[in-house]
Amino acid sequence: MQKKLISELKSVKKRSFYGRDFDALRGDLVEYATTYFPDSIKDFSDASMGGLFLDMAAHVGDVMSFYLDHQFNELDIDTAVQTKNIEKLLKTAGIKNRSTSPSIVEIDFYLTVPSVVDINDNIVVDPNVLPIILTGTSIKSNSGVTFELMEDLDFSRQIFDEYVHERTINIDDLDSDLNPNTYIIKMTGICVSGETKTSVISAGSFQQFKQITISDSDINEILRIKDSSGNEYYEVEYLSQDVVFRSVQNKSYDYDVVSDNLEIIPAPYRFTRELDRISGQTKLTFGSGNAMTLDTDYIPDPSEFALPMYGKTIMSRQSIDPNNMLSTSTLGMSPYNTNLTIVYRKGGGLNHNVSASSIKTVEKLLLMYNRNSTSYHNFNIKTSLNVINMSAARGGEDKPTLNELRFEYKGHQNSQSRIVSKNDLLTRVYTLPTNFGRVFRAGLSNTTSNLFSTQLYIISRDSKGKLISSSDSLKKNLEVYLNQYRLITDAIDILDAFVINIGVEYEILSDGIVNKNLIISNINKKIKSLFDIKKWHLDMPINKTNIEMLITTTEGVIALNYCTILNKAGSGYSSFNLDIDKNTSGKFLVGPPGSIFELKSSTDDIAGYVK
Repeated sequence: MQKKLISELKSVKKRSFYGRDFDALRGDLVEYATTYFPDSIKDFSDASMGGLFLDMAAHVGDVMSFYLDHQFNELDIDTAVQTKNIEKLLKTAGIKNRSTSPSIVEIDFYLTVPSVVDINDNIVVDPNVLPIILTGTSIKSNSGVTFELMEDLDFSRQIFDEYVHERTINIDDLDSDLNPNTYIIKMTGICVSGETKTSVISAGSFQQFKQITISDSDINEILRIKDSSGNEYYEVEYLSQDVVFRSVQNKSYDYDVVSDNLEIIPAPYRFTRELDRISGQTKLTFGSGNAMTLDTDYIPDPSEFALPMYGKTIMSRQSIDPNNMLSTSTLGMSPYNTNLTIVYRKGGGLNHNVSASSIKTVEKLLLMYNRNSTSYHNFNIKTSLNVINMSAARGGEDKPTLNELRFEYKGHQNSQSRIVSKNDLLTRVYTLPTNFGRVFRAGLSNTTSNLFSTQLYIISRDSKGKLISSSDSLKKNLEVYLNQYRLITDAIDILDAFVINIGVEYEILSDGIVNKNLIISNINKKIKSLFDIKKWHLDMPINKTNIEMLITTTEGVIALNYCTILNKAGSGYSSFNLDIDKNTSGKFLVGPPGSIFELKSSTDDIAGYVK
């Protein structure tokens, strides 16, 4: 037995696996042929039959080696060169192909309206003629770029009995007593470049995961899809996402700071969107469910798929279609035997970033007149409309190249649709759309009584830029928003941050050369800049050394006699009292968890004295 094994081992021919290119492979083959077949073929020159066989074998090996390396490189985003493979890698990482991006700009709308005398004998804007400029109004720039209004501008809207529009006297239209016959009123609306288009596509027979391609190219947003029965389809990131966010008008007391409330609605009719880079067309993929089956299960009932025995003691092998498990509303409904009305936006690019004061032409005006207004006033108001953009349009971008998408790949690998770390939570808080309320600053603190609970402190600002407690509607919207991303075992307590109003008092010794009032003014400007609320965050301490350095480095200051930080509380200030001495460690003043320092008034809260 042992001799047999030895003889078998001797019969194994020695082979080399180091050859990778044509020359190396041919050299290995020549060595192999001359070693094991020395009497069969002796001529391996280029013109011989043996050379032909070796060249063909080496060529096949060289080609296979090349494509092996090529395919291996195509698995890495940094080395892949084929467009389709790069797109697949990007899609796996969750990065979608994007079309051109539109630019966004704020445009001022001016109207000339008549004046009236109110019950208090004051000359005011006539409230019976104030119209509404509707969403969809289009304006064109000097370079021919079209912008569309994204929100209704209601000139009659009031907050606390004050009109939201700005108004000035029309000095070109005064009566003999110099009283205004007309006012010029202004509202600013957000406009987006591009155009809105509608396409009607017929959906034929039922098909799971039906795909529909919109023939138009460079679509950057799907605004709305409805079928003939009135069912609305919602865009989702993936078909298993069965709910979406929707904004509804806020009618509670804090509607002036939170215009919309956030709510979650089910999305049984939904679709995903994918852009083809080569053709520029957009492909829509719908769900797998059939609405006619009245399948309302979110998860299929396994008992419905059990094989019936009917009293038998044996059964044969059964063929099963796994696709039957997909026929559920969990992945959304697929449209069939209906017409889909698709409203979308297209257009954008770097050339849409037009300069300031270049948007002046009204291309299409959608105006809703006041029901109490006359046709005479309506005509005058319509013809008086003027528009202009005081700032440049920004945000327009060309379609990203594959190399640009490569750079997004590694950063996007760490992104996720859930809240795990503290940074994840803060990021979600700050990304809440502004129409649901604006969180100015947010901070986190652990709860000692519950390891899985986190205290989220938030603070907002009023129209004057001063800190105020966040409204109830904002907190409710934040609760709805964060609840969709938190882990099931985590708890988040949303609390109001503590505002600590402070003041600064100091005394200096001057050189007697520089004017004393100028020295105090320069120091106060520096302290005001240091305590600019945009530079401060929750739980950020005050470094007294920084204040002292600002004062002593000011021209004309010889010495600093003292510098004191005061706690301002009571009338006009926050009610929070802080013991300055007990909370000062060395040169640092530290507030309690969830607090932020605010210098509310640079005029009243900074006091400087000169000796």
